[in-house]
Amino acid sequence: MAIYISDVADGTAYPSYHHQDSIGVMVEMTPSEPSTTYMASRTPRSESGHSNYDEQHDVAKPLPPNRRFSQDYDANRSTFRHTRSLAREAAKAQKLRELETIASDLDDWKDNVAQMAGAFRAKVRDSMLFKLLHQDAPDAFSPFDLDAIDDAKKRLLQHPVMRLMVLLKWRAFGLRMYCEQLLMHWLLLLTFTVSLAVGFGIDTATSAKLDQVLVGWLVGMPFLLVSLLATRFLTWKNKVVCACVVFVLVSGAITGLLLKYDKVKALCNSTAPIDEIWDEDGKDGFNKSFVSLNNAVLGLSALYFCLFESREFAADMPDDDVRRDILGRWLRASRYMLTSLVDLVCGKPTSPYLESYWNRIQLPTFFFVFVYVFCEFASPFSANMRVYGGIPALFLLWIMGVSYLEVFPAVGYLLPMMRRMLADVFRYLAFYFPIQCAYTCAYYLLFKSQGYDLKPYEPDQKFIDKFNESLSAVFPGANTTDETLVTRLLEILKTKDKNDMFQGYETVPKSFLTTYLITFGQINMEPFDQLATTSASILGYLLVLTHATIVIVMLLNVLIAMMDKTMGAYMDEAKVEATVTFAECVLRMEKTTTQAMSEVYWRQLDKSKAQVLYENMLRADANEKSEDSAVLHAIDKISSRVKSLQTRRK
Repeated sequence: MAIYISDVADGTAYPSYHHQDSIGVMVEMTPSEPSTTYMASRTPRSESGHSNYDEQHDVAKPLPPNRRFSQDYDANRSTFRHTRSLAREAAKAQKLRELETIASDLDDWKDNVAQMAGAFRAKVRDSMLFKLLHQDAPDAFSPFDLDAIDDAKKRLLQHPVMRLMVLLKWRAFGLRMYCEQLLMHWLLLLTFTVSLAVGFGIDTATSAKLDQVLVGWLVGMPFLLVSLLATRFLTWKNKVVCACVVFVLVSGAITGLLLKYDKVKALCNSTAPIDEIWDEDGKDGFNKSFVSLNNAVLGLSALYFCLFESREFAADMPDDDVRRDILGRWLRASRYMLTSLVDLVCGKPTSPYLESYWNRIQLPTFFFVFVYVFCEFASPFSANMRVYGGIPALFLLWIMGVSYLEVFPAVGYLLPMMRRMLADVFRYLAFYFPIQCAYTCAYYLLFKSQGYDLKPYEPDQKFIDKFNESLSAVFPGANTTDETLVTRLLEILKTKDKNDMFQGYETVPKSFLTTYLITFGQINMEPFDQLATTSASILGYLLVLTHATIVIVMLLNVLIAMMDKTMGAYMDEAKVEATVTFAECVLRMEKTTTQAMSEVYWRQLDKSKAQVLYENMLRADANEKSEDSAVLHAIDKISSRVKSLQTRRK
């Protein structure tokens, strides 16, 4: 007999209506569970092939209460996969009740937004924003439960009062800190690029190269330093004034430096050879003082981001009642970071900081740049280390700049969309990679089998005549009357070097790269024209034609269709994700502020206009909904009109 218990709270039991296989494993689907796997022991079968229980029982009968719960929590039960479903459902219900409490508070603040002032003073870990943005569900939750909780959190983030709270935090401290981080990131990119360029050896022998680097540095450095200084005084009220002041000061500084460019260039240029690490050829180059100044600014920029990311990481650390000094707090934070990293590697629940993929690459990259600067002063990197360490780090820094677009509504929703489209690319590669490997091996083996056997040269008479004329013009004394000699000379000139035979398919890696480039239409037919035998030529052309048809015509169109479907299916959800990413940006800023700094920011903010801002937000939402309704109504009207015209034609 096979009776099993559903995951619903009342523990309803259902019988098994499916056949068993040879080892007694059945996959059952109950009315309350879409898919659950159960283990069942064998039961005697009747002549019809069904179990006796199936023929005798047509209605589910519940187990006695005492057996029902005892068997549900029996870990040694052989006929049921143990899931502790009741405990999981209770935990899920508790989590949803917490979210309902937050929703109730937000609804209560609708009529009077001034009541939410207390929510701004809460600690970061106790704030509503922290609870809604970070995953705090137990590991026992199923993916469906986690999705349900995440959807509920996203709906709360769309609540007008919650959006107002995020917007007020953005005006209080988010804008200032965002501008500061953006400018520091640009400063880091500028100084790191110049440091690597100088390290690879830029000399004054080619003055244009020196001018390009120096002019870029002289234009970018005053702009970034003056702008960073202005962010210390930036508020939501005076943002326009600060922008005007920065524009005037930066314009004056850059103009003065460019007018005195020859003198500045002389200061930055050294007449004595630089260290061999910087200039291996012993040529004149940048002054050591200029290089040291640039590296010092680079080190300070990297240290700024290391401290910022560390403070954000440590803000997720649970509070305790033990009072510690500064050293004790640093040791506790360091232990928490190391433990979180170990948990991440082991696949265990980790810190909320590491839930973001950006954060997983930011802190190591900034720390590497800081180590790079330290080594430049102590023992400069070798050229190979700059190539294989510096270039990937610079590449990652440029990629990180994309994350600063999340605060702009016009493009912020595209960031989560890009992640889904990247997932489409990986799914596409599952189909593409076997075909790529198949054609790689086919091309390589085809040309490898030919050895050095090339198609013999067949001269064209018109080409021979033109060649004779050109040869007589270049070498007046040359004997061009001997056709055999001229033909032999042409054959020598037309015969390819053995090292260049079947170029692009000499090795498996080269064949793989050449085959991959065919996907983008870069087809080189010269190696196929060199095939000597007719059968080899037919096989080669057949491979090229089928390859272009399968990959370019079929697979690329499949990828485009997949991405188009993703864009259409997740566009509305991506706009919701844009709200989430903006809230995450504000929360990151909040994590790095102290309680004293937060109080200063809130005192500077004009909270008297919060009610007006809230009403404007509601009005904008209403206008957006009315515009959407108007568009849908127009589409329906056009569709009905088209249908009526089609009916008349019939």
